[in-house]
Amino acid sequence: MKKIAIISLMSDGGCHIAFLDIHEELLQLLNQVDLVHSYMTVDRKDIPYNIDIALIEGGVRTTHDIELLKEARSKAKILVAMGSCACFGGIPGLSNLYDLTSSLNYVYRETPTTIKGVIPHENVPNVIRVAPISRYVKVDFQIPGCPPESKEIKDALVSLLKGEIPPQPTKTVCDECKLGPPKKKPKRLRRIYEPPEPNTCLLEQGYFCMGSVTRAGCGAKCPHAGIPCDGCRGPAPKALDQGASILNALITLAYENIKEFSLKRHSAYFYRYSFASSIIEDLIRKRLVEKK
Repeated sequence: MKKIAIISLMSDGGCHIAFLDIHEELLQLLNQVDLVHSYMTVDRKDIPYNIDIALIEGGVRTTHDIELLKEARSKAKILVAMGSCACFGGIPGLSNLYDLTSSLNYVYRETPTTIKGVIPHENVPNVIRVAPISRYVKVDFQIPGCPPESKEIKDALVSLLKGEIPPQPTKTVCDECKLGPPKKKPKRLRRIYEPPEPNTCLLEQGYFCMGSVTRAGCGAKCPHAGIPCDGCRGPAPKALDQGASILNALITLAYENIKEFSLKRHSAYFYRYSFASSIIEDLIRKRLVEKK
């Protein structure tokens, strides 16, 4: 019987829940495989050897994450990044906009409720810049999303267990959306609390909708509910850099129309999930290495 493990790094557990949300079909899957490691369902602390498929949730934030990740890679035949943190660094990657010293000082010393705060430094792993797991080990397959679609997890596992390569989306969320693409330039930026016009592309209305540069596969659920795509599924297949691609699209669409746009103020919109794997992050890391 094939062995599957779910291994969690820096994570909120949402991807683990998405796996369990396969519901009744999970029982069918577990009749065919042995789930040998899962902190939510299996009472086992160590990672066993000879794992056929290891699903990794969470990105890298500490030196402990790196060691755990390398152990998983050495014990698994196939290693899958599950969720946007594992694939791209996720929302925690936005902390890379600040240096580590500033971040640690803020968290442990400068918050309003902290008195005589001390940064932990004994018997704890070192905190490092957030990174996707692919920066440290070879990744065989990605299942993006925050959280990923449960059906996509199941379909990927079924294909991998058969020795097949799961199909990857080739389109964008915008291609899946019945509201788009935009037909005219937006006249102003809209905030998320402003109610959208029905049956009209959200980007066209002036919302920061990332659908045109984000990988398909979710069925455009958020735009169909009147909520702009925030890019959780990462760069579209032809987008070299997710943030740079949407910035280019916005400049093309609305450079002359939108006066209140600020790159400094709005940058987190473009890289909400993928800053840790962006071209900018690569340049920052290169600079940090050169300084040493």
